[in-house]
Amino acid sequence: MTTPVKPHKPKPSKAKAKSLTFDIIHSAIDTAAGILHDAANVGQKIFGIFGKDVSLKFHPHYVDGLMVLDPLEEDEGILLSGCEANETSYDLVLENKAFGAFTDAVVNVINQHLGSGISNRHLVVEAAKILKNNGFEQNPCLYCSDENTNTLFLGGFA
Repeated sequence: MTTPVKPHKPKPSKAKAKSLTFDIIHSAIDTAAGILHDAANVGQKIFGIFGKDVSLKFHPHYVDGLMVLDPLEEDEGILLSGCEANETSYDLVLENKAFGAFTDAVVNVINQHLGSGISNRHLVVEAAKILKNNGFEQNPCLYCSDENTNTLFLGGFA
């Protein structure tokens, strides 16, 4: 004969669900926009509140709804990647906060070189060593021109 298991019942919660009805939200938008109920649609009301900042589409880098940006010149970008495209980039959880293992390694390397600076290449190499020593099977990558591999990370400000 088996003894029935008595599951622990959770204590009743005193919290109440909170919500706003559409009428209350509609009225708040009317009040904030200073517009009466006869506006044609909510979009007009929202535009009345935020103006051109209602959407990125109102900014000058949009033409016919498409983003038009000037292309970067060669070597205007430096990218540090936590792993290769076919790998998994691992996360850490410390003190109930999640962040990337590569990010943690980069921060540790930067802290070791405060004031003296570190090159982009050396930063990625040192971060890769930390990852390997901690058992993470990922290979960080540095994407930039040959000229920038040995320049100081963030221009030496980190």
